[in-house]
Formats: sequence, structure tokens, C-alpha cells
Amino acid sequence: MFGTGSYFRVTDSGDNQVQSLYGIFDDGSASNLDRGDLLEQEITMQTQTDYEIDRNGTTSTEAVDIRVVSSNALGVGDDGWFLDLDQSSGERIVSRPSFPSGFPVKRVRFSTLIPDNNDCGGGRDGYLMDIDLATGGQTDGAVFDLNRDGKFNTEDSSGSSIVNGIKGVVLGEEIRVVLDNKTDLFVESVIVDVPDDYDGPEDPGPDPGPDPGPDDGDDGDDPPPPPPCEGPTCGDAEGYNFGRQNWEELR
Repeated sequence: MFGTGSYFRVTDSGDNQVQSLYGIFDDGSASNLDRGDLLEQEITMQTQTDYEIDRNGTTSTEAVDIRVVSSNALGVGDDGWFLDLDQSSGERIVSRPSFPSGFPVKRVRFSTLIPDNNDCGGGRDGYLMDIDLATGGQTDGAVFDLNRDGKFNTEDSSGSSIVNGIKGVVLGEEIRVVLDNKTDLFVESVIVDVPDDYDGPEDPGPDPGPDPGPDDGDDGDDPPPPPPCEGPTCGDAEGYNFGRQNWEELR
């Protein structure tokens, strides 16, 4: 899995060669592959869509730049896939893709870079793309909660199309990405300030086990346990210790 492009030389900002993301099925036997050996996916729609967002009872409209990608099926002889980026804007990939879908890994996510040569601009722009790992195309369900209702469903679509790319998300973590629509555990990343007396993560110690019930000597007035997790953000991957479990930011 790799993307093409660079942005460290003086001439890179004016380089408008077509750049792409590639996914290659590498079993060690293939050689001399070219683009004709791969399934082609395309950005089929790039537009701005309005979403109604309810914040504490106040509804507002927010416009989001979105992308839709094709859903072409793999053929018997395909040795992988590729997705071309927007050549006219000089869009490229200069960072590694990541795999957000927990276990099993079903999706790939990558950030693109679009140079901004406006002297008053920020110098760069780009899209966050989240696509199917096996085909490089459209995912089975929504991967962005664009209306901020905590659900990943058709309300997060653009018309009848699943959104697989967003641009200019100024509120960062407030737009969340579901790990997988059916089978993977949803984890929400929250960035918080570290208190002055913080001296590292604590060992939670052994699991104390379930709370004592009415037959264990208490008065039986404890509230019932919460219902099991339901909906598109819950599923079979709960309990898997897959991927990063903890991290610390050092300043």
C-alpha cells in the first residue's frame, strides 16, 4: 500500500503530474506490474453538501466538501488497484496510509495534500479519504458521522452516495470515523490537557470481577447493568487487543 507524490523540493508546488494511491496484492510471485494489471477506481463526485447539525437543541447547517468514489469490482486477473487523485490541483500523498478498521482490517485511510500557492493562504489543503482496502473503492457503509448525531447511516450520505472523502474539517475530532460499519469496535479519540501533577500512566491492576449481587450480602438496590452495545458501532471485534492501546504525548 503506497501513495505517490512529494512536497519538499522548491519545484514540487508547481508539479501537476497525476498522483495515485496503490494497493498491490503481493504474494511474492508477481513482477513487472503496470497499471493495466490493476483495477481502476475513480473519484466520481466532488462537491459541497449541507448537513443539519443539532448542538444542544440548536440546529445549524454546515457545508462540507465531500468526495464519492467508484465501486468497481475486482476481476480474476487483477493484481491490486489504484485510485488517481485530482491532477488539476496538484493533489498528492506525502504521508503513510493508516488502517482504521481494527480487526479484521477492511479499510485504508489516507490524507492528501493540495498545494496552495496563494500568498495569503495556508500553504496547503487536502482531503481525508477512507476507502475499502480490498478494492480501493467505496465502502459498504458510512465512515464519517457528518451530521454529528452519533450514528453512521444514510443521513451521512450525499444524496444516495456514500461519502468516502472530506475536506477542510476545521473541528478536527468532532467529526468521528467509525471503525467498521458492522464488525469492528468503535473507539473515539479524545485529546485532553495533561494536568501538572501527571507522572505517567497507572497500572489498573487485576480485574476485581463483577460487583456483588443481592445474594452476596448487599441490599439489592444497585441499578441494573447497562444494556449490551447495539448499533453499527458495535460488533464482533470487541475484546480484540488490536492496534495501539495507549499513548502519551511528550512536549
